[in-house]
Amino acid sequence: MSDIFDVLISEHHLTDKLLTDCLAALARGDTAEAAGLLGRFTRVFTAHAKVEDEALFPAMTRRRLVRRDDVNDMAREHVKMLKLVDEIDARIRQGECAQAMTVVETLQRVARGHAQKEELLLLVHHDPEVASECPPYPESTAAPSADGP
Repeated sequence: MSDIFDVLISEHHLTDKLLTDCLAALARGDTAEAAGLLGRFTRVFTAHAKVEDEALFPAMTRRRLVRRDDVNDMAREHVKMLKLVDEIDARIRQGECAQAMTVVETLQRVARGHAQKEELLLLVHHDPEVASECPPYPESTAAPSADGP
């Protein structure tokens, strides 16, 4: 079992890599690979956002480590990113690689900015008592192996 903070931060790197790989697949016109990578991103990101929204951020708010407004902002960004995922998925299904790439790039910018804010909060408030209020969060099964993703 890893520290929840470490796992969440490692998932930021994984999701960024998945989006970068998705862009490369789209640039090659490989919609099947792009769809698979987007699906993997969605699974990792959905679980990641759920543990933050339902456990981590409420625990941090109860301890007054973050403001409710900041938590609400983070939750809105999670929703925004999932809407972008839906748009990418629709573009891929329609075979619109160039348009999908544009939306992936937007999602990457939003996700990177979001990850920076989260990591600042997580690093500043790396509190074992907060982690203890969260359900067990094993190392991401979606984490890349030593041989790659």
